[in-house]
Amino acid sequence: MKRLFALPGLIILVLLNGCLGSRIELPVSANHSETTTFNRLVSAQTENRTALVMGNSAYQSSPLKNPVNDARAIKKALQQSGFKVIYQENGSRTEMFNKIRDFGNELRQRKGVGVVFYAGHGMQVNGENYLIPVNANINAEDEIEIQALPLQSVLNKLNSAGNKLNMVYLDACRDNPFARSFRSSSRGLARVSAPTGTKIYYATKPGEVAHDGKGANGIFTSHLMKALTTPGLNQNEVFQQTATAVMAETKEQQVPWEEGLITGTFYFTDAPIQVAGGTSQIIPPPQPTALTGTLVITSSPNGATIRLDGASVGATPVTLPNLPANKAYQLSAEKSGYKTEEERIFLTASNQPRVVNFALDALNQPPATHPFTIQPTPANAAIQSHRQTSITT
Repeated sequence: MKRLFALPGLIILVLLNGCLGSRIELPVSANHSETTTFNRLVSAQTENRTALVMGNSAYQSSPLKNPVNDARAIKKALQQSGFKVIYQENGSRTEMFNKIRDFGNELRQRKGVGVVFYAGHGMQVNGENYLIPVNANINAEDEIEIQALPLQSVLNKLNSAGNKLNMVYLDACRDNPFARSFRSSSRGLARVSAPTGTKIYYATKPGEVAHDGKGANGIFTSHLMKALTTPGLNQNEVFQQTATAVMAETKEQQVPWEEGLITGTFYFTDAPIQVAGGTSQIIPPPQPTALTGTLVITSSPNGATIRLDGASVGATPVTLPNLPANKAYQLSAEKSGYKTEEERIFLTASNQPRVVNFALDALNQPPATHPFTIQPTPANAAIQSHRQTSITT
């Protein structure tokens, strides 16, 4: 059953192509003692849901095991959540372009919520991300624009559709299969600027490579699929649950990433309604447990001013408890006479503190000096030095 999304600041909830409806009560006999689970209908008000799902495995030069399986699994999960899915597997450049065009047209007409999922080879060239078709034959870096599809073409369709909320999931952060043909090769995907109302979710952070799963699905997609089908999770909770599980499985070697801003809240799947003993009870979405973490920041030497996302939080050593977890923070350490150091970290929910230590390098540090003895032959030889050095003979 579909669920509405709410935009903050509205006094009443308004959805495109929707109308207000009444709550549905399910009649049950008075002597019914068992509990039955049904899909919950918050109201008859619904939003259109349109998705583009693409998975490429059958590459001529570097085939992949998981992407087509990933695409099929996400397609099924989205269809169960009420999405109309435009689907392509093992697509050529022309086939992928046509599906992107079809998706853009559907989204422009239907409005509502848009989702894009892509699994397969992807690469960055000169800061631009590209999705690689299965028939790509790239022999040089300057051929990428002809042989591949820029991610920006998908983002442009989302931007021109004029709907309010879009999500893009990219499980494409694998090694560049054409790296030997390129003058320079960057790992993973690059950061991009998402259009307003669009959130981009990466299988791992920019510049890093995602891991393939041991089973039929990639690690990121296997956990994303579970989160998408968990009742009562909104889009933020879906990503938090996915990211936490991926980092736990990979021991933080793979850290999912997000870019962009969505101001509304969207639920993929509704929470159930439980009916027992002749009464019906509306079960609201579970309130998420506050996920927090503790950050302990030290420096060598002590006394460095620490900034968290640009705001000063004190001098080292600093302990910051109850920080919102499963998100990235920008840290910097400043101390007079020392070079400022910066580090970007991803804080996970844990009972154990995350410790970050800054080893500060002194500015204009005089060169180290070491005593030494010269024993000339003959003993009365004159010793000259071009530095102000004390010489003992």
